[in-house]
Amino acid sequence: MPLLKIDRPFNSKWIEFWEVQSHSDPTKAYIVARKADGTWGCSCPHWTGHFPRPTCKHIREVLDANGVSDNRAPVMAPAKLEKNLSRFAVIEV
Repeated sequence: MPLLKIDRPFNSKWIEFWEVQSHSDPTKAYIVARKADGTWGCSCPHWTGHFPRPTCKHIREVLDANGVSDNRAPVMAPAKLEKNLSRFAVIEV
């Protein structure tokens, strides 16, 4: 699948971006992004629709293209989801 690194302004959270074409629908593309702390995110429904976040095939594709052998990269919820999830309490057992 075509993989395109995107030049976007860096911000305090997301510092690198790639556009990855959908494997199932060539008319769609998803954005894979890396945070400064090394965590990853993707705009695909598989990644945004699950918690905890899986390492989706789009993130794996970017990792493979950049020579990263560990495909189990840490992932973080996008800001919108982080905001929505903040109303839930986290209880350590």
